[in-house]
Amino acid sequence: MEQVKVIFKECAAGWIPFTVSAGSQSVNCRGSELWDPFPHMVAWLESMAGGAEVCSFKMDEEGMEKKFKAFACENKTVRLIIEDAIRNIVLLEAVVDTRQCVSEFYKNLRAFAESKAYVPAQWEDESLSERIQKQSGQTEEELMQECCEKSAEELKEYFFNAAPTYEVISLDAKTPEEKISQFYDYTLHPGKIEHSERIIEIPSYFEFSEEFDYWLVDRRREFIADCLNDRVSSYGGCHLRTLVSEKLERWLAC
Repeated sequence: MEQVKVIFKECAAGWIPFTVSAGSQSVNCRGSELWDPFPHMVAWLESMAGGAEVCSFKMDEEGMEKKFKAFACENKTVRLIIEDAIRNIVLLEAVVDTRQCVSEFYKNLRAFAESKAYVPAQWEDESLSERIQKQSGQTEEELMQECCEKSAEELKEYFFNAAPTYEVISLDAKTPEEKISQFYDYTLHPGKIEHSERIIEIPSYFEFSEEFDYWLVDRRREFIADCLNDRVSSYGGCHLRTLVSEKLERWLAC
């Protein structure tokens, strides 16, 4: 049997690279926040721990795909296979101890999530409510009550200050294509834009009904809840620090 080794390296700009090794074989993988693989990985580990004869999950690396498979064998072992799912090429194949394999993946993922190498702001999806709660230390209900006491104009400023967003307008762009091109250049390479003074940022505020201040509380709460659920992060990955499996925790403790 081979020993499995899993190393999570860093978290940057929506990517979490990691390496899976068994004996002399090693595979480099890249987790993308667009196709977050980690909830599927944990579900795969739960199936493996539960004794499934065959279990697998696919990992989209934005242009490449890898498939992780586990086939139950005798004596509490599994045949671990990692494939290039597009070219149908086996990248790693080894018979490994089930408990050691599951433990290596799960415990190292948990350790990485709690380490300084993991940067939530570079990976996780975040709602406006979560952003404000982090800043204020309020509970969800405390935040809602505070918002219900504010007027529409006060809420516009409150939400904008918590998560500022702007519409970028180029005064020189003559076609929609030029507007899009200059927007991306300004966003990704702001220091390289010529005549940047011709590009302006206009604050974007939530739109409120003129009647908002006169609505009954239940209607105000419903509208505010929709605003607070709005996504404000550039990324869409799961909250990795809360990705805890009670099944695996109990199974590994036995």
